[in-house]
Amino acid sequence: MKFDIYSEINTAFEKAGWFPTKSLEHFDETCLTEDMAQFEKGNLVIDFGFYGDSTQPEHGEYVIYVIRERNWEKPIARISFKEKRAALAKMTELPLFDFSLSIEIHYEIKILPLGKERYRLLVDTEGSLKLTVNGDVIFTDEGILLVEFASTLHQWITSFSKENPSELFYESMDFEEKPLIQFSPMDDESYEFYSPWQEKPNIRISGDALLQESKKFIGSLYRELQSKVPNIDRYDYSDFLKEYMIT
Repeated sequence: MKFDIYSEINTAFEKAGWFPTKSLEHFDETCLTEDMAQFEKGNLVIDFGFYGDSTQPEHGEYVIYVIRERNWEKPIARISFKEKRAALAKMTELPLFDFSLSIEIHYEIKILPLGKERYRLLVDTEGSLKLTVNGDVIFTDEGILLVEFASTLHQWITSFSKENPSELFYESMDFEEKPLIQFSPMDDESYEFYSPWQEKPNIRISGDALLQESKKFIGSLYRELQSKVPNIDRYDYSDFLKEYMIT
């Protein structure tokens, strides 16, 4: 029996609970359009098409859009390919991908700066850190340098780009393990989590979700430190924390 990638993709979507607004049909370079397939599930839409001059396909690209709440102006993912084979391979993976995963960063400050030296905010502020995805714990430790971790998040935030994504790589002066926490960009605008202490494998988070939660964590941390550390602005690293102040 001849393998049919198009039927395979349609079947995979339907088995995973997606409704085929427009099933994927066999196509070649003579019938390229922007509306070659579309599947819906809940508030999500996956749309597949070719963008560019169909008479010169080598100058165009195959694009997969993932849309939430019909917000086509701000897709949660845009994945593009120059080659048809790579685009179809990605379409076979998407039906089981959970685009609803949300991350939360929980913390508790246990040790505050012990001296007046400017570096103390970084090296003394210690506490517990817990990362959860849809409520499930993926990382936890009781002795993380929280401002140090926030500084790593800040560096990643300032370089964040969907066009040229960068790795979030956290290593600590208190631990030999490198990295302690890592989020690596994938080709579908998600980030894969890794830690030598991770409690669940194969976790991917959208870049936007990670970005927003990172900002929220830094702002919350600064607000609490401001209420507990006298003259916090005299310390190094307080300036970047202040940028994320929650009002």
